[in-house]
Amino acid sequence: MSRYRRRRRRSHILRNIMLSILLLLFVAAAVLYVNRGQVQKLAADAITEKLSDTVTQQILDAAGNGTDSAAVRQVIDSISDSDKEEAAQILQKHLTPSTIAKATSYIQNRDYDGLMQYAQENLSADEYSRLSELYQKYTSELPG
Repeated sequence: MSRYRRRRRRSHILRNIMLSILLLLFVAAAVLYVNRGQVQKLAADAITEKLSDTVTQQILDAAGNGTDSAAVRQVIDSISDSDKEEAAQILQKHLTPSTIAKATSYIQNRDYDGLMQYAQENLSADEYSRLSELYQKYTSELPG
């Protein structure tokens, strides 16, 4: 086989590999574009779950050890799945990197009044009212 034919054959193989990779990337991008709503929902669900876990842990850390911590853990465990889902849906509507950062800073500084004020300013009246109802429902179970 001549040197020219070998080089030409190699360039065809490389070209075919590159075209295949580009085609796969295009198909993946098209699938992601078509399913972008589902992808965004999955990302929002993951962020909400992580944020919920972080808030729960920080609340338990703030309660410390002892009877208060046990009571807080019991209340957190008693929250129904439907109430968790409802709260998550409300929060997901307002989920942006800046709102996450702001809410996290309030939680880290244990400025719960500031967090409530921030929520009141950024949620609709109905959303804030419903979250307040859920808050009252479960905080009434805490001792003291």
